[in-house]
Amino acid sequence: TYYERLCGEEEISSSNPNDIVLKSANDTSSGSGSTSDEALEILLTHGAAVFPDLIQPSTASKLRDYVLEKNTRLKPTESVFVMAPENRWSFNPGATDHPMVTQALAEVSSNLLFRSTLQRLLGPNPAVVEFNCITSA
Repeated sequence: TYYERLCGEEEISSSNPNDIVLKSANDTSSGSGSTSDEALEILLTHGAAVFPDLIQPSTASKLRDYVLEKNTRLKPTESVFVMAPENRWSFNPGATDHPMVTQALAEVSSNLLFRSTLQRLLGPNPAVVEFNCITSA
């Protein structure tokens, strides 16, 4: 459900975008990756968390190609509302609409940090019920 809500300066939890980026398990300079405790703390503090390496770079690139191509033939009935829609596209692909959507969802659902964080937040066996692609140009 969308509703307009004005936020004041006192509600901003950080001015540093790095505060919401989790440590990658593949980043040798950070020592070790973030834990689900750390991810949950960031998520509950800031309302968002960036999970590095959630999908493979090749999957991300091919998924992006699909999304950009789909945007060129998007029907009004497939489009999802976005604020300030000029030069922005949004749609909800089905899990089997394209092989790259299927691959990306498989990678997301098998990411141990992401899964354990969702389980800590939502309880056992959480499910992704909606996947949205938003593009800005």
